[in-house]
Amino acid sequence: MQKDHLVYRLKKKEKEAYQLLFDTYFERLFLFASNFVFIDDVANDIVQDVFISLWEKSDSLDVNSSLKSFLYAMVRNRCINYIRDMKVEDRNKRLFLEAHIYSDTIDAIEDEDLLEEIRAFINELPEQCREIFKMRTMYGYKYTEIAEEMDVSVDTVKVQLKRAKDKLKLKFSGYGTSVIFFLISNFV
Repeated sequence: MQKDHLVYRLKKKEKEAYQLLFDTYFERLFLFASNFVFIDDVANDIVQDVFISLWEKSDSLDVNSSLKSFLYAMVRNRCINYIRDMKVEDRNKRLFLEAHIYSDTIDAIEDEDLLEEIRAFINELPEQCREIFKMRTMYGYKYTEIAEEMDVSVDTVKVQLKRAKDKLKLKFSGYGTSVIFFLISNFV
């Protein structure tokens, strides 16, 4: 109900609603975008563009999921577009594409078998472990923020991430050490 009320207020172009949304999500969206593009200025521009677009198109806003998920999807899609527009050639910059492992749309990875294994891996994690994993890797939450949001201790968060890390290492050991190193080093 609260989300519907905020969307309603945004559609009416209420500056206070927009400011509340901006204040609540800008920093997290910036961190999320930074994990895709690895350039703070670009990440900042992408998130600002999302908020500008949201304001300009707020009267026709159609949010089918949570407003938070909607914002993350907008940022993710703009990051993907930025990466595609770069026409990345440098082998080291291919890490940009591997960052999609942590998003809901990991379609930029061309190996369909790997994509399916990643999706299955995430979906097979126990519920609490999966939620903690997503909050840390996809949304950039800190351990303390996850603990507060999930109403668990920081130690529980650490244990769940350790379990996910161990399972990740075991599951993807056949893909080579560089993929494993990237996966593990980017979510712990």
